[in-house]
Amino acid sequence: MKELYLPLTYKFEYEEEAKELISFLEYSKVTAATSELDTSSGFFIVSVCKEQFDIASKLAKIFHTEKTNHHIDSDTDDLESNVAPKGSLYTNSEEAYKDLSSTASAFLVIGILGIIINFLSYFKVISLPIMNTTLSFITMNGLFILFIGIGFSSYKSAKTTKEKALLENDMIQELTNWFFENYDEHKIDNLLTSEEKNPEELYFSRAQTIRSSILKKQEVLDEALLDSLVEDFYSNLYEK
Repeated sequence: MKELYLPLTYKFEYEEEAKELISFLEYSKVTAATSELDTSSGFFIVSVCKEQFDIASKLAKIFHTEKTNHHIDSDTDDLESNVAPKGSLYTNSEEAYKDLSSTASAFLVIGILGIIINFLSYFKVISLPIMNTTLSFITMNGLFILFIGIGFSSYKSAKTTKEKALLENDMIQELTNWFFENYDEHKIDNLLTSEEKNPEELYFSRAQTIRSSILKKQEVLDEALLDSLVEDFYSNLYEK
């Protein structure tokens, strides 16, 4: 029986980028992975066997996150390219708010505690030889004041991000409710332009139809958010 291959979410403009992901998957013990050109979109698609799809999807998200931050560090030569792939991973504003709040709290706590300990050490209340000279006192105070400044700056950014998160969540909820009130898996399949011959073609045709349907309701939408919604809506319709 022929092994069934399923496509991963991400698309690549260049074949070399698709091969980088394949190398990363193989390095992570996902051995059954292949890439091919999708003639309808002009992008290269990476597919893995059905049995390894779940773990491969998680690894692909890690790969794209690291590539976006330019921190891919691998023992294989194929992962040393500096070209970032076209795939994107969406981070919603609520998660960004939590990250900024945690960062702000950490810098403020370190900064304030650092200054207190620095003063106690300088005036011999506690014994920390590395911090009891005038030079080290001034230097460390400057560093801890910088930490406090970063903390306040992060809190300011977090406040702005929280407001954005509230608006974004309302928009996503409204869009989600609208979509599932107007579409189901049968209606999406009826909108397909042609009868697809294999699971890969069917997947991308359905995903493209879902994408087009969303854009009819919300024309201006962040590309990463759009990709995330397409993936979520597809899962709800076809992976119950």
